[in-house]
Amino acid sequence: MHTPILTIHIEKLRHNVIAISDLCDKNHVHLTPVTKVIMGDPIICKMYTEHVQSLGDSRLKDIMRMRNNSIEAEFMLIRTPSLQNATQVVEVCDISLNSELKILAAMNEYCLSTKQSHKVICMVEMGDLREGIMPEDLHDFFTQCLAFRGLEMIGVGTNATCFAGLIPTPDNLSILEKAASIFTSVFGYKPTYISGGGSNVVPLLENHSLPPYINHLRIGESIVMGVNAIDKKPVQGCCQDCFTLTGEIIELKTKPSIPLQPLTKNAFGETPVFEDKGLRKRAIVNIGRLDTDVTEIEPLDLGLKILGASSDHLILDVEEGNQRLQVGDRVSFGLHYSALLYSMSSDYVQKKYVS
Repeated sequence: MHTPILTIHIEKLRHNVIAISDLCDKNHVHLTPVTKVIMGDPIICKMYTEHVQSLGDSRLKDIMRMRNNSIEAEFMLIRTPSLQNATQVVEVCDISLNSELKILAAMNEYCLSTKQSHKVICMVEMGDLREGIMPEDLHDFFTQCLAFRGLEMIGVGTNATCFAGLIPTPDNLSILEKAASIFTSVFGYKPTYISGGGSNVVPLLENHSLPPYINHLRIGESIVMGVNAIDKKPVQGCCQDCFTLTGEIIELKTKPSIPLQPLTKNAFGETPVFEDKGLRKRAIVNIGRLDTDVTEIEPLDLGLKILGASSDHLILDVEEGNQRLQVGDRVSFGLHYSALLYSMSSDYVQKKYVS
């Protein structure tokens, strides 16, 4: 295979899915793994469905990819639908998260015209200031939803951390208990799902402080990275090395550690800072910003140091590396979340699956 290569360790991912699923089971929570960072990868998602019944993604294209590859699951769209794709959401997804009446009206109209049904979780604003109905508007919102006979209103949910960085706590998550009470009073039945968030809530699962009324979570990062989304600490029992990015050394030379003058901003509008360490052995690896988030990868050889990157070249200081390197040798890196996201979505990165 040509480099760069993203190696995907299927059995380590399986280990994480089982570990997170068990953690959810112990807290009486239904798990929907989120597949957006892996772009609905059929091989990974097929394995997921051996252990869970539902999958969530933010992109219709990813859900269609899974369906086209015979992945059998209940599919949840976790990004609020747009008005233009309202009909497609009904056709492709079983459940969607929503916060706008106009979009729900369009989905309802299509459901009625095609004699279909679609399940809806209404998102509640809890203070992170991304999507969600303001708490004071919930009663009116639910009342207007009574007219949507083509939609099945099944629950309430919320999101935090992703935009403003709000940390979920038992106190601020209590908005969901209030929302569920209003839901019941308007619709005449209890919500099936009270969806409390995702990998940002995993610390509450681990210390058994998740409010008992929350019965559903949408978890992605903790499965693929093995960490929680708050402080990036490892989740107990999970692997943190499910993915490895590998590139090839295309130049290896001893060069000065500071550039000549005069200088301007680089190709990305940045002003790099250089430390004068004299002559150093430097390697160029065929990984660049077209392939990954170069700020979120780490050499597995701790003696190597990333100096920077352009679109196509990753510059390493290899003076203190643990092995003698040559042109043509491969260098591997661990990835954090954003690096995995970009590498999975890059057409330039080969995907290799190992058990």
